Amino acid sequence: MVAISEDEKAVLDHKQRLILVALAQGERPLVTVTYFQPDGKKAGGKYVTIQEAVKKIDSVEQTLTMLDGTTIQIKFIRDMELT
Repeated sequence: MVAISEDEKAVLDHKQRLILVALAQGERPLVTVTYFQPDGKKAGGKYVTIQEAVKKIDSVEQTLTMLDGTTIQIKFIRDMELT
């Protein structure tokens, strides 16, 4: 997993806030997310990109849940674009 810079983290935080606002207004924003998916059996993993509507952001668990049921740990998100 490649670490992101503070500037990249600030941009992701801003996009996350925009998503939270949309969710609060009853919308299901469509996003394209690139994230690290750890390998469950050995060290390492791969980067995955999906495009899906956001169902919720859990600030306690630090997860992003998509409408299709995919749950992503926010710490693994590398890039996110609202479409």
